[in-house]
Parts: sequence; structure tokens; C-alpha cells
Amino acid sequence: MADQNELTAAVEQWQHHWHAILDREKVELENRPDPASLPPFDEDFRLHFALWTLDAERGARIRREAFGLLPCGELIADRVERHLRTPSHSMDGREAEAALRDGLRLVKAQGIDAPDDADSIRFFDASTVSYLEAFQEADTPFEALRDGLSGLAERRSGTLGQKAFFFLSEPLYRLASNYAVSEWVRWPLCSCDSEPDLTEPAWRLSIGGWVPGWDADGLFLYRFP
Repeated sequence: MADQNELTAAVEQWQHHWHAILDREKVELENRPDPASLPPFDEDFRLHFALWTLDAERGARIRREAFGLLPCGELIADRVERHLRTPSHSMDGREAEAALRDGLRLVKAQGIDAPDDADSIRFFDASTVSYLEAFQEADTPFEALRDGLSGLAERRSGTLGQKAFFFLSEPLYRLASNYAVSEWVRWPLCSCDSEPDLTEPAWRLSIGGWVPGWDADGLFLYRFP
């Protein structure tokens, strides 16, 4: 098992290598940090955003090299490119309801806490309530799964894999400004190929224009325009 110093060194090495790749490819954003004194990774905005500013072919090549430095990097890169190639579409309410219920069943079958998949589901959109108001006192029904993913990454991929899970959190959130997408892309760190993908239903909902919610009144689905 790697000790804490080795893990810290690995994260710093990933950070330096990502900057080196962007430097070589002349990918610039404003306020490029001094390579001799890089900021903490959660404040390293060049690495958070730069991978998503590139055209398709060049971007895929650069991203694959960057992700390839990390555990499960090839599988993560595959998911990034799959997401970028998948067009957003309008999923109807019946399909969205089925995806949510499927996801809840999958999660509960793995012993992870989640609402009952047979519960009634309310439907909202911007014509009935704003997104901020809908989620003011709500969370995702997959909250327990979300909270447990880093632990799954540690069990599946070791402490180095868990570090990679956290390292990728902010850059992959910036891919789509969506936690469901970030979690789905990082799933290879959390599970073997033979195991069901617990993050896929929420990803399918996101590309279909829906966000699942859970509040004091139960389950709901919010549809974006």
C-alpha cells in the first residue's frame, strides 16, 4: 500500500504532467500558473477547464494522453469521448420514470440506501417551478451512492485509485457542469466490468434532459427546457 507521501507525490506528478501536455500542445487559458509553484489542484483552473476547450479530434488525443496517466485512465477516456459523442435528446416522461426506477432498483440491490423504486414520482419543469426552488430543500435520490463512491474507488482501485477519483472530480464536473456525468465517467475506478454500472441511469437521465430529486414529499423528476 502506498504511503501518504507517495500518494501526494503521485497527485503532484499528475498535475505537472497535465500542464506539460497542455504546454506542449500550446493550450492556453488566462492566468496560467507558474509551473515552479503550482496552486492546490482544486484551484488549478487551467486543468479544470482546458481539456474541454479543444476541437473533437485534437481534444480526444490530448485527453486520452492526460487520462492515461491515471489508474483506469483508458476506460475513463473512453467514457469522456462517449459522453461528448452522445447528443442530448428529449427523453419523454415515461422513459425518464423508467430510468429512475431502474437506477433505484440497481442501487438497492447492491445494499445501498435509496428511496423505494415503487414510490410515486412527481414531474416538474420551468413552467411549474424554477430549478433552484425545486432543489432548495431536495437532494438526489442517489445521495447514498454518491457519498459512497470514493470508498468504492478505494476498495476497487486502492488508495491510488481513490486519489485519482478525487483528482478527477473537478475537471470532470466541468465537462458538463453535472455531477451525474462526472460520477459516470469515474465509475471504472469504482467497479469491475462484470458488475452493474450504478451510475448509468442518472447519466442517461442527464443526457435526456432530466434531474432526479428527493425531498420531504418524495421522489420527483425535473425537466430542463
